[in-house]
Amino acid sequence: MGENLYDFIQRIRVEKSANLLLYQPDMSVTEIALHCGFSSSSIFARAFRNRFGMSATSYRKTFSKNSKMKSKDGKELNKPDCYDKDNPITIGSLKERALLSIKIEIKSFQAFHVAYYRLLTGYQKGVYNPEITESFKKVENWVASRNLFSSTTLSMGITYDNPDITVSDKCRYDAAFTIPEGTTEASGEIGVQDIQGGVYAVCRIEVSKDHPFELAISKLGESVDYLYGSWLPDSGFQLADKPCLEIYYHGNDVQEDQFVIDYCLPIILD
Repeated sequence: MGENLYDFIQRIRVEKSANLLLYQPDMSVTEIALHCGFSSSSIFARAFRNRFGMSATSYRKTFSKNSKMKSKDGKELNKPDCYDKDNPITIGSLKERALLSIKIEIKSFQAFHVAYYRLLTGYQKGVYNPEITESFKKVENWVASRNLFSSTTLSMGITYDNPDITVSDKCRYDAAFTIPEGTTEASGEIGVQDIQGGVYAVCRIEVSKDHPFELAISKLGESVDYLYGSWLPDSGFQLADKPCLEIYYHGNDVQEDQFVIDYCLPIILD
């Protein structure tokens, strides 16, 4: 990760707190500090200011999708222009997106048992990354070589960081395929893990294969913005403490002429 263990843990805690400040308005700053593992409000306040260059209260008040806030090291925290500037296809403001017929379904998933490759070189939201494609190919070859594919196999991306908060080269991504429960031994670059089941808000992205796959990824980025920035604050749900999922459908699961992706946001039901 290019960080010592203490710095990594501290950064993840502070960045998790930033997510909660933005997307859980009912939680107080003190509640967020304790929830993220800080022993006191004062320790949290120093850590947050060191990371973001402002207090947690100011961060919550001044954040907007149209601002380009920077961390103390000068790197951008929000990237409203992270999509392809040469081929602009963004929908527009969050209010405009809310007028679209974006359907969000609440679904309950069982746990997933997966083989995965963890990409540690980062990614940007809504921007196609060929390294992610190569990561999926590595896992696909590993699964195929062991005859672990079946009619129920799913391919999925597992995202641990918010590119609006975590600098892009620190964002972690697992490229994964579901495998039978009895498969427990990993090898080489491929690991095996269980992804918790639970309740998710699911947004489906469908793009004709007449268009490049990059368009599907850009629309995925737009859907993420809509879910976090517009749908979640008004939904009454809270974020669950686990990663988001991108489920990629293919074969008999979808029409042959479409790219189909489900973006799955983990939530807690009251």
